[in-house]
Amino acid sequence: MVILRDWVPRAALLYATIGLFACSAESSPDSQYAIPVASDDRKPTIEKDRPSKALIAASDNALNDTDRMMLEQAKIACKNDDFKSFFEAAMRSKPVRARYFTSSIKTGDGPQSGKNYRFPFEMMDTFFVTADSVNRESKDWENVVLDFNQASDNRVRIDWVRIDYGPGGNDPGADDGGAQLADDKEYGPRGYLLFYPTDVCWALAEDGIAG
Repeated sequence: MVILRDWVPRAALLYATIGLFACSAESSPDSQYAIPVASDDRKPTIEKDRPSKALIAASDNALNDTDRMMLEQAKIACKNDDFKSFFEAAMRSKPVRARYFTSSIKTGDGPQSGKNYRFPFEMMDTFFVTADSVNRESKDWENVVLDFNQASDNRVRIDWVRIDYGPGGNDPGADDGGAQLADDKEYGPRGYLLFYPTDVCWALAEDGIAG
């Protein structure tokens, strides 16, 4: 706003200045996040640098439809404390990871940023496979089974391991519904992901190998 001081009375100038500060307060970046700060029973938490509205708007303009949908899913999941829905959105969308995983992630290869992090497994339809096997031309995917454990302080640990399914064990349409059967064999090292609650949602803190 350009104010011509030669003809605007001082009182009008004062009101305009007060109005400008009021508008700035109403458009604070914090107003976008309707999730309350984690209470004592949800600690420990990871402090996060919240992106500005202008930065979010600029990045959103460059997103595809899937990323926009996953960002909306993550936003709703955070508001409803629905970790599995949030986790699915983070799995499917790099912009979701970049927005919510702002703290450094501890990995076996050293710390990583959220925008560059890649999960050790990916979703294929309704099941999970290792990320390393996704691009194999033979499509000889390594199936993975996950075990979610959520603590009373809202930390979440996901334990995962490769699995060799028996006949029909990895078929969502099979009679067993894709459940793990007696002849399904787990193999290889066991990994885990550790998520901590934040004042916005959850953030991935550690990607490691179980001892």
